[in-house]
Amino acid sequence: AIDWFLDLVEPLGGGFDKIIGHEGVLSVAHPYKPVYIEKTGETLERGAGQIALLEQIAQERNIPIYLSCPARKLIVTDGAVTGVYAESEEGIIQINAKAVILACGGFGNNPDMIDGMGRDMSQMSYCGCQGCTGDALTMAYEAGAGHRGSLCLMLMGCTLPMPVSLGDHINQAFRNEPYQLWVNGDGRRFVTEDIPVMTQIANAMDLQAATWSIMDDATVDFYQTYHTIKGSGTFIVAGSVLDQTRAGLEEMLVSKPEYVVKGDTLEELAEKIGCDAAALKATVDRYNELCDGGEDLDYGKPGKYLRKIATPPFYAGRLVTNLLTTDGGVHIDEDSRVIDVDGNVIPGLFLAGTDADGFCGETYGVNLPGSAQGMGLTFGRIAAKNACADL
Repeated sequence: AIDWFLDLVEPLGGGFDKIIGHEGVLSVAHPYKPVYIEKTGETLERGAGQIALLEQIAQERNIPIYLSCPARKLIVTDGAVTGVYAESEEGIIQINAKAVILACGGFGNNPDMIDGMGRDMSQMSYCGCQGCTGDALTMAYEAGAGHRGSLCLMLMGCTLPMPVSLGDHINQAFRNEPYQLWVNGDGRRFVTEDIPVMTQIANAMDLQAATWSIMDDATVDFYQTYHTIKGSGTFIVAGSVLDQTRAGLEEMLVSKPEYVVKGDTLEELAEKIGCDAAALKATVDRYNELCDGGEDLDYGKPGKYLRKIATPPFYAGRLVTNLLTTDGGVHIDEDSRVIDVDGNVIPGLFLAGTDADGFCGETYGVNLPGSAQGMGLTFGRIAAKNACADL
């Protein structure tokens, strides 16, 4: 599927920027090349550039694309899907079709659906596509589609609450550097702060009432000349100096006082983050004891990442998980055909992407970059090939 995709977009300047690895296991193509779009005169980064190229290719093949015209309901005739009703600027229109492929990207931007899963969005920052509101699930269920397996929130890593950028140095320091001390809403440490797999970070945080990342003033100075080990993908390249950490901290203390707080004492810091002062002090005392010993006997963080929290003032940043989108909802077979509640194929209806059941379970534990994109691309192509075969 990736070879097919590259054959289409590489002649137009698209494709992948580089190959990256994860945990020393596999190396995969993941970051996309920035693409200059001659028609508009703009350069688009990440997936937007590749989508623009695919749109251009579709138009060259006389494939009509209707914008601002969302599908609202599937047309079902004698048990088969035969088109959609869509909402245009002129009103509701009927589009007849011999096959329909749903590819709507989950329901990460639909708080009501997520609430229906019994999940708490107050600790999540949605950073996916605005259009991922669960339209595929609503339409498919109305047509009789079944659901097999789990629904999953695709939580990946963490951040200071949006709209703070993943490229901000202070955000990088709080969220993604192993020298920090993390505590939960009770002021207690709950995890090793150097977890290499970002899905595991998110899962650990999701079990807490709150997560605060703590540093002292000496650590802020340390970051000013520190070359980040992890970086943040294409937002902050690994090896970059975090020399804007203090400036970002001072700005956040003024602009986001509910998310970044300062205390001249640990007791004052505890009051501002809403936890018991004695509990926080006990946590910091224990952590400093481990730092003095050079070994994390509690959670196993490598000794080279242990830095004492001893130089006032002290700072804490409230972390939330990144919600990319959701996974699961509609039962499909290996041909991307939608399966109904009785286990039978719904003729004329296909589905691809993260609305399909079976990519992962209740937790997004995937640790390979680009896996969700690869799944969407692969089953999108499978759906199209089988829909065309039916025609």
